[in-house]
Amino acid sequence: MARVSINPIEIKNHSEFKDAGAYADLLKAIDATDGAEIKLNGHDERCVLLVHNSASSASDVTVKAGNGLQGVSDLVYSIPALHMALIVLESGKFKNISGDDKGKAIIKGAASLKVAFIKLP
Repeated sequence: MARVSINPIEIKNHSEFKDAGAYADLLKAIDATDGAEIKLNGHDERCVLLVHNSASSASDVTVKAGNGLQGVSDLVYSIPALHMALIVLESGKFKNISGDDKGKAIIKGAASLKVAFIKLP
């Protein structure tokens, strides 16, 4: 299977309700072999990555280091069984600035991990 592309859910205005039920693919499963990717463009401090572990045991999620100057190490977090984690990614550390993955952050983990990417106003 190929790497999963996570499309952002954009909230364009403050004080705006967004019906998450309208997003059939709100949470997408990570491909256990190839992982998932998100496109980081714009203000990264306004982007939230939500990761849900649907397994009955803890599972690690890894955000791969980007290939820029600040991309020195992966970010690894163990998500307890049936829990969620939120992170605001710093593009300097995780965004690839060249190559086939230019403009993207790469996420790796088990197929039990599901990801949503939310852009805030």
